[in-house]
Amino acid sequence: MADVRCGARGGPGNVDADSVVTDVEKLDPDAVLVWDAPAHAKYPGVVSRLQHAHPDASTSSISDPIKGNVGTLILFKRRA
Repeated sequence: MADVRCGARGGPGNVDADSVVTDVEKLDPDAVLVWDAPAHAKYPGVVSRLQHAHPDASTSSISDPIKGNVGTLILFKRRA
């Protein structure tokens, strides 16, 4: 298992959902963890674009007992 991080330089406000999807396509990971507050303006777009690009993927929310929802885990189906 590899730990590959696709991050935005300068903070989450610089995230481009299309470039995240492109990076994920190139890397072909087993899963992607989108880690940020879902209320952040870019968060829903990134999760939505990944789900649209991988409709057969499983999605799970990650919760913190104090902060609530802190991320989304997207598990991709492995291709034969």
